[in-house]
Amino acid sequence: MRDPRVIMITGATGGLGRAMAHRFGRAGCRIVVHYHRNKEAAAKLADDLERLGAESMPFQADVRSLTEMKSMTEAALKRWDRLDVLIANAAVRKDALLLRTTEEAWDSTLDTNLTGVWNSLKAVGEPFIRQREGRVVAVGSVAGVHGRAGQSNYAASKAGLTGLIRSIAIEWAPHHIQLNIVFPGLQPTGMTVALSSEQQQTLDRQNLLGHAPPITEVAEFVYFLSKMTGVSGQIFNLDSRIV
Repeated sequence: MRDPRVIMITGATGGLGRAMAHRFGRAGCRIVVHYHRNKEAAAKLADDLERLGAESMPFQADVRSLTEMKSMTEAALKRWDRLDVLIANAAVRKDALLLRTTEEAWDSTLDTNLTGVWNSLKAVGEPFIRQREGRVVAVGSVAGVHGRAGQSNYAASKAGLTGLIRSIAIEWAPHHIQLNIVFPGLQPTGMTVALSSEQQQTLDRQNLLGHAPPITEVAEFVYFLSKMTGVSGQIFNLDSRIV
């Protein structure tokens, strides 16, 4: 049976975003392929989804802009007359020790990783409440729980994300809207290519199994979570680093 839901994935052209888009696409979902700068990658992903038999709509927007996120939501509603799931995946990393972290690196990381999700929630909130139904899955990080040297901006943004999602889960529960967070582990994506082999080995040693889950398993879990009817305000750590 095909899954006709409308799914909005921010940062859809990144490694994890693509994996999740493909999983929802195989189910037959209609997908808003959000991108910021990489128009070519968004077009290719949309073509891939069409070949899977899924409708898709590439849309350029800056998650740091509430106006642009509202425009993307309105475009989805105009085309499909509803929106069922927001996957808040867009994020950046600009690592440096605190005294070497620039104001720009701090601001842009918090603006994208935290304010960007706030903007996304503001954009989808009204249609979700009108429908009295909606799902949000936000991509978090173990760094937001433990902290990590050289990632004060990234860790702060992901720690703030936890507070944001759990607070809105409480606010929107009476409207039957569910919000949850997933920690995907260290995935081989554009977010991690800058890690040195030493950093990679250190992070792997922290993992009880010595490796993160395959990216396809993360995508499968997110798809499953997006269909659950009785779970909200929770963190799901898919990694084997204990939090």
